[in-house]
Amino acid sequence: MRWLTSADHHYYHQAVITYSKRPFSSLDHMHEVFIRRWNNTVEDDDRVIYVGDLIFGNDISILKELRGHIIVNTGNHDKHSAMNKALRQGYVQSVQSYTGLYLAGQNYHFQHFPALDWPGKDKGAILVHGHMHNKYPPTEQSIDVGVDTPWANFAPIPIERIPSLIKKYGPKVSSS
Repeated sequence: MRWLTSADHHYYHQAVITYSKRPFSSLDHMHEVFIRRWNNTVEDDDRVIYVGDLIFGNDISILKELRGHIIVNTGNHDKHSAMNKALRQGYVQSVQSYTGLYLAGQNYHFQHFPALDWPGKDKGAILVHGHMHNKYPPTEQSIDVGVDTPWANFAPIPIERIPSLIKKYGPKVSSS
Protein backbone atom coordinates (compact mmCIF):
# COMPACT_ATOMS: atom_id res chain seq x y z
CA MET A 1 0.00 0.00 0.00
CA ARG A 2 1.25 3.44 -0.96
CA TRP A 3 0.02 6.98 -0.30
CA LEU A 4 -0.49 9.27 -3.30
CA THR A 5 -2.03 12.68 -3.86
CA SER A 6 -3.66 14.62 -6.68
CA ALA A 7 -6.03 17.52 -7.41
CA ASP A 8 -8.00 19.45 -9.98
CA HIS A 9 -9.15 16.81 -12.45
CA HIS A 10 -12.43 18.70 -12.91
CA TYR A 11 -14.23 15.72 -14.41
CA TYR A 12 -17.20 16.88 -16.57
CA HIS A 13 -15.93 20.50 -16.68
CA GLN A 14 -15.64 21.45 -20.36
CA ALA A 15 -14.31 24.98 -19.76
CA VAL A 16 -11.29 23.75 -17.76
CA ILE A 17 -9.74 22.41 -20.98
CA THR A 18 -9.41 25.97 -22.29
CA TYR A 19 -8.88 27.65 -18.90
CA SER A 20 -5.96 25.38 -17.99
CA LYS A 21 -4.70 25.00 -21.57
CA ARG A 22 -5.07 21.24 -21.42
CA PRO A 23 -4.07 19.37 -24.59
CA PHE A 24 -7.38 17.55 -25.05
CA SER A 25 -9.83 17.74 -27.94
CA SER A 26 -12.88 16.94 -25.80
CA LEU A 27 -14.09 15.97 -22.34
CA ASP A 28 -14.12 12.32 -23.40
CA HIS A 29 -10.49 12.58 -24.48
CA MET A 30 -9.52 14.26 -21.20
CA HIS A 31 -11.42 11.67 -19.15
CA GLU A 32 -9.83 8.79 -21.07
CA VAL A 33 -6.30 10.09 -20.47
CA PHE A 34 -6.97 10.90 -16.81
CA ILE A 35 -8.46 7.46 -16.05
CA ARG A 36 -5.65 5.65 -17.86
CA ARG A 37 -2.90 7.65 -16.10
CA TRP A 38 -4.61 7.28 -12.70
CA ASN A 39 -5.01 3.52 -13.09
CA ASN A 40 -1.47 3.07 -14.42
CA THR A 41 -0.18 4.84 -11.28
CA VAL A 42 -2.55 3.74 -8.51
CA GLU A 43 -2.85 0.13 -7.29
CA ASP A 44 -6.10 -1.25 -5.82
CA ASP A 45 -4.83 -1.06 -2.21
CA ASP A 46 -3.25 2.42 -2.52
CA ARG A 47 -4.62 5.47 -0.69
CA VAL A 48 -5.04 8.73 -2.66
CA ILE A 49 -5.50 11.98 -0.74
CA TYR A 50 -7.36 14.08 -3.26
CA VAL A 51 -7.13 17.82 -2.55
CA GLY A 52 -10.16 19.14 -4.36
CA ASP A 53 -12.05 19.78 -7.57
CA LEU A 54 -12.56 16.16 -8.50
CA ILE A 55 -16.04 16.42 -10.06
CA PHE A 56 -17.82 19.37 -11.65
CA GLY A 57 -21.54 18.84 -11.16
CA ASN A 58 -23.44 15.87 -9.78
CA ASP A 59 -22.49 12.96 -12.08
CA ILE A 60 -20.12 10.77 -10.05
CA SER A 61 -20.26 7.67 -12.27
CA ILE A 62 -16.71 8.14 -13.56
CA LEU A 63 -15.35 7.54 -10.05
CA LYS A 64 -16.18 3.83 -10.24
CA GLU A 65 -13.43 3.51 -12.86
CA LEU A 66 -10.63 4.79 -10.57
CA ARG A 67 -8.40 2.40 -8.63
CA GLY A 68 -7.44 2.81 -4.99
CA HIS A 69 -9.09 4.25 -1.89
CA ILE A 70 -9.83 7.96 -2.34
CA ILE A 71 -9.87 10.41 0.56
CA VAL A 72 -11.46 13.64 -0.71
CA ASN A 73 -10.57 17.04 0.70
CA THR A 74 -13.23 19.14 -0.98
CA GLY A 75 -12.47 21.99 -3.34
CA ASN A 76 -14.56 24.93 -4.45
CA HIS A 77 -16.07 22.98 -7.39
CA ASP A 78 -16.92 19.81 -5.42
CA LYS A 79 -20.61 19.81 -4.55
CA HIS A 80 -21.32 18.38 -1.12
CA SER A 81 -24.30 16.43 -2.50
CA ALA A 82 -22.10 14.76 -5.14
CA MET A 83 -19.32 13.97 -2.68
CA ASN A 84 -21.78 12.54 -0.15
CA LYS A 85 -23.30 10.39 -2.90
CA ALA A 86 -19.80 9.18 -3.86
CA LEU A 87 -19.19 8.31 -0.20
CA ARG A 88 -22.49 6.44 0.14
CA GLN A 89 -21.82 4.47 -3.06
CA GLY A 90 -18.31 3.56 -1.89
CA TYR A 91 -16.44 5.43 -4.65
CA VAL A 92 -14.56 7.46 -2.03
CA GLN A 93 -13.44 6.46 1.45
CA SER A 94 -14.06 9.80 3.20
CA VAL A 95 -14.95 13.44 2.51
CA GLN A 96 -13.49 16.24 4.63
CA SER A 97 -11.99 19.71 4.36
CA TYR A 98 -8.38 18.76 5.15
CA THR A 99 -6.15 15.82 6.07
CA GLY A 100 -2.99 15.56 8.14
CA LEU A 101 -0.51 12.74 7.56
CA TYR A 102 2.87 11.79 9.01
CA LEU A 103 4.78 9.68 6.49
CA ALA A 104 8.45 8.67 6.29
CA GLY A 105 9.49 11.21 8.93
CA GLN A 106 7.62 14.13 7.35
CA ASN A 107 4.41 15.91 8.41
CA TYR A 108 1.99 16.89 5.64
CA HIS A 109 -1.14 19.03 5.64
CA PHE A 110 -3.51 18.50 2.69
CA GLN A 111 -6.18 21.05 1.68
CA HIS A 112 -7.51 22.45 -1.58
CA PHE A 113 -6.43 26.08 -1.29
CA PRO A 114 -2.87 27.37 -0.91
CA ALA A 115 -2.30 29.32 2.30
CA LEU A 116 0.24 31.43 4.15
CA ASP A 117 -0.19 29.38 7.31
CA TRP A 118 -1.36 25.83 8.13
CA PRO A 119 -1.24 23.41 11.07
CA GLY A 120 2.33 22.34 11.78
CA LYS A 121 3.98 24.84 9.42
CA ASP A 122 6.26 26.12 12.19
CA LYS A 123 7.33 22.51 12.82
CA GLY A 124 8.16 21.77 9.18
CA ALA A 125 4.82 20.43 7.89
CA ILE A 126 4.50 20.63 4.11
CA LEU A 127 1.28 22.06 2.66
CA VAL A 128 -0.01 19.95 -0.24
CA HIS A 129 -2.71 21.78 -2.19
CA GLY A 130 -4.42 22.20 -5.53
CA HIS A 131 -6.50 25.04 -6.96
CA MET A 132 -3.70 26.96 -8.71
CA HIS A 133 -3.58 25.01 -12.01
CA ASN A 134 0.22 25.40 -12.27
CA LYS A 135 0.19 29.19 -11.86
CA TYR A 136 2.79 29.25 -9.06
CA PRO A 137 5.87 27.13 -8.37
CA PRO A 138 6.34 25.34 -5.05
CA THR A 139 7.56 27.30 -2.03
CA GLU A 140 10.01 26.00 0.56
CA GLN A 141 7.11 24.24 2.33
CA SER A 142 4.19 23.97 -0.09
CA ILE A 143 3.36 22.46 -3.46
CA ASP A 144 0.45 22.38 -5.92
CA VAL A 145 -0.23 18.74 -6.83
CA GLY A 146 -2.89 19.49 -9.44
CA VAL A 147 -2.90 17.45 -12.63
CA ASP A 148 -1.87 20.53 -14.63
CA THR A 149 1.57 20.74 -13.03
CA PRO A 150 4.52 19.31 -14.97
CA TRP A 151 5.51 17.16 -11.96
CA ALA A 152 2.06 15.52 -11.93
CA ASN A 153 1.73 15.03 -15.68
CA PHE A 154 -2.00 14.27 -15.33
CA ALA A 155 -1.50 11.51 -12.72
CA PRO A 156 -1.42 11.13 -8.92
CA ILE A 157 1.94 11.69 -7.23
CA PRO A 158 3.43 9.36 -4.60
CA ILE A 159 3.59 11.41 -1.41
CA GLU A 160 7.15 10.37 -0.61
CA ARG A 161 8.23 12.26 -3.77
CA ILE A 162 6.87 15.60 -2.49
CA PRO A 163 10.07 16.78 -0.66
CA SER A 164 12.23 16.06 -3.72
CA LEU A 165 9.74 17.81 -6.02
CA ILE A 166 9.82 20.91 -3.80
CA LYS A 167 13.62 20.83 -3.89
CA LYS A 168 13.70 20.42 -7.68
CA TYR A 169 10.92 22.85 -8.68
CA GLY A 170 10.81 25.22 -5.71
CA PRO A 171 12.87 28.30 -4.89
CA LYS A 172 16.57 28.05 -5.60
CA VAL A 173 18.92 28.94 -2.76
CA SER A 174 21.73 31.26 -3.76
CA SER A 175 25.24 30.14 -2.79
CA SER A 176 26.67 33.65 -2.45
